[in-house]
Amino acid sequence: MDGTGLGIIEGFYGAPWEPALRLEQLRWAAARGYETYVYAPKDDPLHRHRWRDPYPADQLEHLAELADGALRVGWAVSPGLSFDHGDADDLAALLAKLDHVLTTGIDLV
Repeated sequence: MDGTGLGIIEGFYGAPWEPALRLEQLRWAAARGYETYVYAPKDDPLHRHRWRDPYPADQLEHLAELADGALRVGWAVSPGLSFDHGDADDLAALLAKLDHVLTTGIDLV
């Protein structure tokens, strides 16, 4: 198998992987022909419950570190618990979060 289309989504409920383990998983996947990793752990509060809040510098640096690896790295947000589609402030907050994450060099999925 050439790896076409293979990827990992860290999109489960429960404690997100520690940064060192996440990097290890990406190295393991790249060595086996995987092409993509998506960061979307449901119990990362900044992914779901506190989606409006920016990532602190250390977490943002870790996302940038992931983007420097061999895999295409994507990021997802899950604002559905509190996002109001008709609220201009919510839309502005979502766009600000997306801009914030895009500074790391990862893609949006």
